[in-house]
Amino acid sequence: REMKNRISEDFNAQQLSLARHAASTLENHFRTLKSELLTLSLSPSIQYVETVSWKNRMKISLSTVRDLSVFRITLISGDGRRTFVMNANQAVFIEEAAQTTLPPYFDWCRDPANKNQVYVTQVKQGIVENSEEGLVMEMATPVYQISPDEAHPVPTQRFSGVLIFSLDAGNLAEKVVSPIRSGKTGYAWVIDQSGTFLYHLEGKFVGENAFEIRQVAEPRISFKKNNFLQKEKMLQGQ
Repeated sequence: REMKNRISEDFNAQQLSLARHAASTLENHFRTLKSELLTLSLSPSIQYVETVSWKNRMKISLSTVRDLSVFRITLISGDGRRTFVMNANQAVFIEEAAQTTLPPYFDWCRDPANKNQVYVTQVKQGIVENSEEGLVMEMATPVYQISPDEAHPVPTQRFSGVLIFSLDAGNLAEKVVSPIRSGKTGYAWVIDQSGTFLYHLEGKFVGENAFEIRQVAEPRISFKKNNFLQKEKMLQGQ
């Protein structure tokens, strides 16, 4: 019994170490994304939407964050009427946008209290790279005309828009945890704060609610304890 308990404790400690390492890696990735987003927002090319140079600046930034599953960079003008987009293939689009199409976080970004802050959306079903369905998360930050350059030696300090990274959250989670294997049957999975699977070895689980899909897949098995641990421990950050 002592031998079994020791082996079990060692195995659980190993699993926890793997999980913490994966979590730390994801956190570092998000820190990098936030840093890159804020750095891009400080570029005069973006703040003044300078002809040609804004495209080149977005291209440089996209090449940095592409490996972290960012598939689109968007800049919405301060009046909300123009949108400048660069997708994963570095194709550029400039669109006239009606006020009704603005994202819900536009007003949050326009609030001066949120200057230099980053807004992170919840994960939602959407279209990711190559027009495929996936799990989309957006990171947005306000843009102010605060950086001088040759054409603008005296910055206006005005709010000039909202800068957005769109990322494939499922792809990012998969990159981090899919290599994790333990023994013959052990694997890793990721849920978001609402209990939705961002990654699971069984692809049909991805995008589904963890508290519902398991019971549908295996109706003869009780997941009462599993659900309790997820709701009372995992979703509480424990």
